[in-house]
Amino acid sequence: MKKRILIVTQYFWPEDFRVNELAKELSERGHIVDVLTGLPNYPSGNIFQEFKEEPKNFYRYKNINIYRAKHWLRGKSKLSLFINYISFSISSSIYALILSRRLKYDFVLGIQLSPIFSVLPGVILKRVFRTPFLLWILDIWPDSIDSTKISINKFLYKFIGNISRKIYSSADILFLTSQGFEGRLHEMKVKCQNYVYLPQWVEQNYIQTGSFNKKLEDDVKEIFSRWPEKKVFLFAGNIGEAQDFSSLLSGFKGTDSLDKWVFLILGDGRYKEDVLKKISTNDLEDNVFCLGRYPSEYMPIFYKYADFLIFSLMDLPIFSLTLPGKVQSYMSSGTPILGMVNGEAARVIEEANCGYTVPSGDINAFSEMINNCFQISGHEVQQLGLNGRNFSKKEYDVRNIIDKLENYII
Repeated sequence: MKKRILIVTQYFWPEDFRVNELAKELSERGHIVDVLTGLPNYPSGNIFQEFKEEPKNFYRYKNINIYRAKHWLRGKSKLSLFINYISFSISSSIYALILSRRLKYDFVLGIQLSPIFSVLPGVILKRVFRTPFLLWILDIWPDSIDSTKISINKFLYKFIGNISRKIYSSADILFLTSQGFEGRLHEMKVKCQNYVYLPQWVEQNYIQTGSFNKKLEDDVKEIFSRWPEKKVFLFAGNIGEAQDFSSLLSGFKGTDSLDKWVFLILGDGRYKEDVLKKISTNDLEDNVFCLGRYPSEYMPIFYKYADFLIFSLMDLPIFSLTLPGKVQSYMSSGTPILGMVNGEAARVIEEANCGYTVPSGDINAFSEMINNCFQISGHEVQQLGLNGRNFSKKEYDVRNIIDKLENYII
């Protein structure tokens, strides 16, 4: 039976998140899908230029109606980020009430990244209209506050913890992107009885079904041609504090020979300026290059031409429980992964046998891991990459995962 579904997410197309594929796939299966979201400004904190020029083009995606709540932009400061969180939560909740008086939704599906307050519309619609509320959890609050390095007193932290517990307990089903989340939610005394493991999938843009677009591939080949004799290590994604670039750069600095490698950073984020300063401070301008943000269509090509893909997270309890979607995307490329990470992500990389990991923040171990990359045989590198690709096909296929979700809404 086809349903009318309201997806509540602070981030949506043209921002690049898996919720875009989720909404599209559910719509293509015949469900009526609306999306309540914000203004596209992630991760830079500025409104996307194309949205500024032609905003009317961004209120429909495929067959999906998009409702955009007004809010404060992310900006560059922690204060503006905090105001962004609160303003979206308030404005989207009001918008949701207005929408639901006109449209009868069978389900509200909240996509919970940071902040947890962004899914409050789902809680409110459940209370006011008795609309079933499903919540897909991509990180745990209030634990994730620790990764922002925003200093708050213990009473405010406890208050946010109580709100988080009530939001989680309000859901009829909690979909978990990491198996480690369930234990933490039990520790928080969350009352929801229905936990379902629903990992992030490999995005369609990352799956190579044939030859690459020639122009895009030529663009990437031209970039890599600058370092024909060097090993290329590549990081792609958000440039934030959580990724612990300070340890990454110190680890690269501590390798045996700086003339054998380059480290390419693809992406953007609030921490980018700090990363550029650290590159200069560590005298790594000839080795580390921030290439900026590229459309997702470029990513599998960059991954193919890199020798190793880099992944790291800060040494915090929350990140030991988290399996970021970057791991699945990296795996699908057939290129080995090098991680400076603890817990769930390290466990999955080890289970897939698709690369190597060292503990979060262990700079010396990371330097040694990079040194060892020059001793690995070509056959071993190829096998690690193939292991990752096969594991991702088996465990992280988008249609299988959305089939699982759909079983709970029909």
